[in-house]
Amino acid sequence: MPNQDHFGDIDKACMGLVELPAEERNGMLWVHPNPAASLNLDELLGDLNAEFATHPAGNLIFSGETTIQKQLNWKLANDTFGETYHFGKLHKDTLGQLYYGNNLHLTLFDQHHRFVTANHGIDAMREEPTEQWHIARGTFVLYYLFPNVQFLINPESATLIRIYPGPGNPSESVTKISFYYSQAAIDAGAAEITKDDEASVYDRTNDRGGSL
Repeated sequence: MPNQDHFGDIDKACMGLVELPAEERNGMLWVHPNPAASLNLDELLGDLNAEFATHPAGNLIFSGETTIQKQLNWKLANDTFGETYHFGKLHKDTLGQLYYGNNLHLTLFDQHHRFVTANHGIDAMREEPTEQWHIARGTFVLYYLFPNVQFLINPESATLIRIYPGPGNPSESVTKISFYYSQAAIDAGAAEITKDDEASVYDRTNDRGGSL
């Protein structure tokens, strides 16, 4: 402890930080909230370990976080990430302008899953040679990690969403959303911030080819 003489006698066994089981892998830090528990990522993630190794999480830069508190049970909040049927109605002026609603490709990984859903950029890709196709231009990829984590990632960005029960109230939830970007995406965003407005972000003809 630096400058311990400034603080007097302190019982470090009682006042020190609690050490939690943790491991860094594939650019992500995994932490178990129970100090008496063990953390086995091979067992926890299974085949997702190899898939996460293909993503650039370790190259992305933390760029901000927001917290949302709602009168909504945390399980229901999680369920909204399990389908895209609602895009055309609830998000008709935003995400519904970019993504095809009520479609997805689902792959199960034991208690976790991955889904991929198409945006309108996939239409332009159909006219291109297959060797030029890239999944990030025509879709978004979302991982649900049981029980309360949603993780979206592409070569230039990632969004990490954690949804928790409200303290002492099952009718409330707290959602924490963290954003990560590549340096190239940060630089490009700074260059475009003066010309983009909210309308153009959700315009299918934007220079992102119909994606965010």
